[in-house]
Amino acid sequence: MVNLNLALATSADIPAIQTLAQCIWRAHYPAIIGIEQVEYMLDKFYSEESLRQQMVEGQQFWLVQNPELKNGQSLGFLAVSDQRGRRALFFAQILFGQRTAWTRTRKKHLRTAAGPV
Repeated sequence: MVNLNLALATSADIPAIQTLAQCIWRAHYPAIIGIEQVEYMLDKFYSEESLRQQMVEGQQFWLVQNPELKNGQSLGFLAVSDQRGRRALFFAQILFGQRTAWTRTRKKHLRTAAGPV
């Protein structure tokens, strides 16, 4: 079993969020929406200015980390916003890179938790 930690990201973590988003989006989404749309989405939602604005507006980014890794590199991130008036949190994004033990085993974990994926 892989143990993961969540660390609330700050504006100092914007470069890490950008790097993760670029790697993840470019690896997984071109076949679905095309590379032009991927680049548009990265520019629109993951530019430094956009990430800062999202944080100011209350969006929280959480870096997913494996405490067993010594390099401190994040494996992925979550983006969460409080849906005031609805008494709920909205998970806008849950993204993981493809070269992690968590990614290799996540389908197994999801199958266990929620039935077949």
